[in-house]
Amino acid sequence: MNKKVLFAILATVIIIGAIIGAFAVSKFFGEEKKLIIIDFDTAAARENVERLIENGPRMSGSEAEELGAKYIVSKYEEAGLSDCHIEKFSVNMFDVHRAEVSLVQYGPLLRVPNPMVSEITFTHFEDFVLQGYSGSYTWQTFRDDLEVVVIGNGTDPTSYDIAQGKACIIEVEENSPGNTDVYEYANDAGVKAIVLHNLWRGSDVGYPPMFKTNQAYEDWSGGFPEIPFFMISREGGVTMKQHLSDSKLRLDFDVEKGPMDICVAVGEIPGSESTDKLFVIGGHHDTCYNTLGVVDNTVGPALICEMAAQMAKYKPKYTIRFCTWGGEEEGLYGSLAYFDEHKDELVGNVKMYSNFDMSHTDITRTNGFTITTSINSSIKTFEKIRDKVVSSTSELDKYNINIRWDDGKWSGSDQWPFASHDIDVTNAWGGGCYEYHTYMDDITHLNEESLQIGARIVGSYIINEAC
Repeated sequence: MNKKVLFAILATVIIIGAIIGAFAVSKFFGEEKKLIIIDFDTAAARENVERLIENGPRMSGSEAEELGAKYIVSKYEEAGLSDCHIEKFSVNMFDVHRAEVSLVQYGPLLRVPNPMVSEITFTHFEDFVLQGYSGSYTWQTFRDDLEVVVIGNGTDPTSYDIAQGKACIIEVEENSPGNTDVYEYANDAGVKAIVLHNLWRGSDVGYPPMFKTNQAYEDWSGGFPEIPFFMISREGGVTMKQHLSDSKLRLDFDVEKGPMDICVAVGEIPGSESTDKLFVIGGHHDTCYNTLGVVDNTVGPALICEMAAQMAKYKPKYTIRFCTWGGEEEGLYGSLAYFDEHKDELVGNVKMYSNFDMSHTDITRTNGFTITTSINSSIKTFEKIRDKVVSSTSELDKYNINIRWDDGKWSGSDQWPFASHDIDVTNAWGGGCYEYHTYMDDITHLNEESLQIGARIVGSYIINEAC
């Protein structure tokens, strides 16, 4: 072959290769440049938190919960979302009208109160907190006072037998059973009242009383046992134990139980090509009855409202729906009821559900933040988005943002109804909330800077997938 012809062929091959390579590089970097990162206004998110806590704890089924849901819908409307509305679901809920606890010293053989000694009074929220679906107990005379016995950590069902007709103190440790089992054991043994002495939870903030729910009797067709049920702080429990030999427990609880309406606040950005296929973004807007719940979970709906404002700037092909749920703290009632109502629409059409529960980091205590995804192949994209968010926002350098796989099939938060139907889910949460489920979870612990972490990373992923 002629050298000139060979040279010409080689030159042509090199040129074509260079063109193909240049095209590939251009395509690669072009795709990188197209990666969308959403904005986030931390001041607006803080204002959402402040507005949501104005009416006090947003106990599910309460007026404050409904006012919170109305505020969220108003923010959806302000952002320009469509089909903004509240859906209500009737579920078995509770409402604490009155809760009084004291210790009364008695005379010989615990026959009558000693009129010369003042009773020891415990303060609701600070010293004790009712547990979910506690029974009522109406005090009328000293004959309604209860003897108290200590039965250990509550793991042995037979240990409750000595408390028949009395109040029992359970020393809460890591291995103690949950409220559901405790309530069942106590009911079977004929216990009159249950006192959880906190010796384990919240060590960094002095072992305060903490709210937890009780799902022992979801089927109330046979009636719900009226067993008063509360947790007392470590200090309060020590005081109580010191006086058991000569004192009785005086309780006066009024807890309404029955069907109550809880709210789900809904709004959406409709898809330009498909309104059936959708991404769902959610988090619970209710709080425990005993707390403003700034971190758990006022930050969730607050950042979701800001995500809606930022994501509404785009024109996605697929619908993006925003839902905040009532009834989470008592058993995921809002998300479960909504999913059941819309099951035919959601199954097979939801491309991903993203949950925001305690999506906040107290940077004075930890720098950790975690995002989980059930889509293993999405981790690299999440990491690219994380790196872009952090590189463009210098104050986020101090956070350790971990992205990993998790199927979400645990029942601790509102991703569960979706994950349990094999819908892909993400979760975003931080750490450092030692005040979790206590009266101390207030605005003084808010770090609004951290709210953008999960919101921008997950929100950007959804926008890139949906557009």
